[in-house]
Amino acid sequence: MKNASGNALFLILIAVALFAALSYAITASSRGGGNIDKEKATLLASQLLQYATQIENAVTRLRLVNGCSETDISFNHDFDDDGSYIDTDDINNNPTSPSDLSCHVFHQNGGNVPHLVYEDQEYTYISLPPAQSHFNFWPATLQGIGDDNKNDLVLQVEFVNKDVCLAINEGLDNDNPSGDVPFDPFTSTQPGPNTYFQGDYVDSTIQPWPHAIGDQAGGALIGKPAGCTCQYAAFGSGSCTNAVFYYTVLIR
Repeated sequence: MKNASGNALFLILIAVALFAALSYAITASSRGGGNIDKEKATLLASQLLQYATQIENAVTRLRLVNGCSETDISFNHDFDDDGSYIDTDDINNNPTSPSDLSCHVFHQNGGNVPHLVYEDQEYTYISLPPAQSHFNFWPATLQGIGDDNKNDLVLQVEFVNKDVCLAINEGLDNDNPSGDVPFDPFTSTQPGPNTYFQGDYVDSTIQPWPHAIGDQAGGALIGKPAGCTCQYAAFGSGSCTNAVFYYTVLIR
């Protein structure tokens, strides 16, 4: 009986080790930007979309319940971990946001959304530069969304796994031309060293292509409030590399 019990325990330990190795391999593959199966891509796409919806709902709630204006909203999440949510050296600091933090999306006094470290999520790459390790918020232009001559407030996520982005576009009923992520890059028009939203929509600096979403890829993303697009420098030889963006409009 002792030998039988010992063999059973040994087999269980082997099974646990094999499962752990398989789980690590799947995670490493998806986070490294490699190909992942459609089911896994759909699951990760759903996770990203749910988090984006959580942020969008928080912004709406802050405006309706807390009385925050469009320029009051702050996405500061204590980027430098010094304990302060009002800090000029944080990339999303909004100097016009109320000091009681009631308009801060990621603070308990405001939206109370848990801040996820972007590079820790399975749908992205690993070893990102510091600014790209977080979810970014930009003033940017989207054609067919609100006023084409004014910036919208956009949640922007860089370097999403390409298979996940394809699944996102499929789930949102966006076109993936020829089975690829649309080449329709956009940029922030925030002036100065920071391109992040800091309470200013800077509409006066809007320029034509390549700043707007919806002005390329045959209009695949025109009028689309959310989707995935190819990074400007990542498109070559008729296809997009893994460097793709997810975006969704928070305020239009």
